[in-house]
Amino acid sequence: MKRAYIFTLLFLTFCGNLFAQKQKQGEMASPQALHDQYVQQANNRQMMGYVLLTGGVALTVGGIAKMKAPSFQNVSKGDPRLLWLPVVGILSTAASFPMMKSSRKLREKAVMALDDESAFIGNQRVPFQSYPALRLTIPL
Repeated sequence: MKRAYIFTLLFLTFCGNLFAQKQKQGEMASPQALHDQYVQQANNRQMMGYVLLTGGVALTVGGIAKMKAPSFQNVSKGDPRLLWLPVVGILSTAASFPMMKSSRKLREKAVMALDDESAFIGNQRVPFQSYPALRLTIPL
């Protein structure tokens, strides 16, 4: 029963971003509107990342404490049934890092949209992610 609650919580957290309001790709938007949209998406992903991180740490610590407790609910310490809680906690903690990284990328995209460092390809505005360059250093 507890497993179902934890898996439901994880599923809802991962699917939370699907219901965010998104702008149609074909529409032209002002730089300020794009900036606001990217900042809102970055805030949502950062919040989900923090929720996954804190929940994962709590599940991991609780699972380890449960495994170390002497004969918890008449189950021996080495029973593999006690291993699922720390595993779910570690997976949840690991899933928080890509959320944080995508949040940072969206914030960079928002700054580029506001600085108008983007190009138009057809009717779509495509912000540049990186600029190819060649650097030559001559030591004197």
